[in-house]
Amino acid sequence: MIEETRNSQKRGRVGIVVRAFLVGLIMTIAGCDMDQRQSDSPRLISKAEWRQKALPYYNPSGGGRKLTTVADFQNVLGAPSQTQTIEGHAYWYYDCSDGTIQVVLIDPAMTGGQLAIDSINDF
Repeated sequence: MIEETRNSQKRGRVGIVVRAFLVGLIMTIAGCDMDQRQSDSPRLISKAEWRQKALPYYNPSGGGRKLTTVADFQNVLGAPSQTQTIEGHAYWYYDCSDGTIQVVLIDPAMTGGQLAIDSINDF
């Protein structure tokens, strides 16, 4: 009787280990790996990094600036998290790791789809 109890306890422990292994295997195959899920989420860049990426399209101190379309600009910097248009100006907001950037554009509908940055502000 005691021997049967010990054997059933061993089988129970082995069963738990096997089940845990199978659940882990299924989660890995299904793509539920926690580390992978965290690395797939987009990393927010800082305001300084964002401004550096936008510099070719906006140079307030003079010099040449690269003209581009709205689509090309968004391919480089991503889509804004929020937009609004007021009296010929478009306001685009980009979330950064240390706050939000506001980009003031001449309304792209008025410039034939060309990107014309009026200013970039901390928001």
